[in-house]
Amino acid sequence: MLRKAASSIAGKTVKIGYIAPETGTYTSTKAFIEKVLQPDLNAYASSLGSGVSFEFIIENAEGKVATHLELVKNLHNSGVDVFIGGGWTSQGTGSLNYVNANKMLMVSPSSTSPTYALANDRFYRMSPADNALPLALADVIWSYGMEELVIIQRGDSYGDGIVNLMVPIFTANGGALAGPVIRYAVEATEFSDHLMQGSTQAEEAITRMGGDTPLRHLVLLTGHGGAE
Repeated sequence: MLRKAASSIAGKTVKIGYIAPETGTYTSTKAFIEKVLQPDLNAYASSLGSGVSFEFIIENAEGKVATHLELVKNLHNSGVDVFIGGGWTSQGTGSLNYVNANKMLMVSPSSTSPTYALANDRFYRMSPADNALPLALADVIWSYGMEELVIIQRGDSYGDGIVNLMVPIFTANGGALAGPVIRYAVEATEFSDHLMQGSTQAEEAITRMGGDTPLRHLVLLTGHGGAE
C-alpha cells in the first residue's frame, strides 16, 4: 500500500495529527510517538525507498471539548486533515460536525459511546461501541437483588448513551431509580456535591424499603476520563 501511494507523495513529509484527550495521556503518548512510532514508521518508509517521511503534530485537549475543537480547526487550517483524536466521545462528538463539513478523518482508539455508532460519518472508531454494555449492567445488577439505583453519571454522550439504554431494561425487570439521575460535567474534578446528592437518594430509598437491608440499593457511576 505504501509503495503504491508513494508515487504521488514522493519526497514529501506527510503530517498526521494527534490530539490527546487530557494531560496524562498527552505526556505518555507524546513520548511513545516521538521515540518509537515516528522513528519506526520513517525507518520503514526509508527501507522501501519511498522518499516519503512522516511527522506527527501532537496536541493536548486538556480534558476540554472546546479545546479539542479548536485544535481540530488548527490542524485543518495548517493542512492536516487526518488525525488521531476524539479519545473521549464528548470531544469527538464536539468536533464531528466540523470534521464532516471539512472532509477530515478523525480516528479514535477509545470512543465507545452507543449514541455515536453512526453510518457514513468521518469519525472512525477503532473500539466497538458499548451497545451490549447496558443490557449486561442491568442483568448483573438485578441478579444481585438490587431493587433501586442511585445513578451518578458522566454528563456527556457516553454517560447518557449507557444510562438511557440501561434504565429501561432495569425498570422493565421491576427495578426503579431512587431519584433523578445525577450528572457531572466532563471537566469536573470535585464530586462531593454529587456524592451528597447520591447519599441523600440512597437514604430515602432505604427508608422507603423499611430499613437498611443488604443488596437493595446501589450507587452507579459511569466512567470519568480514560477510554470511553
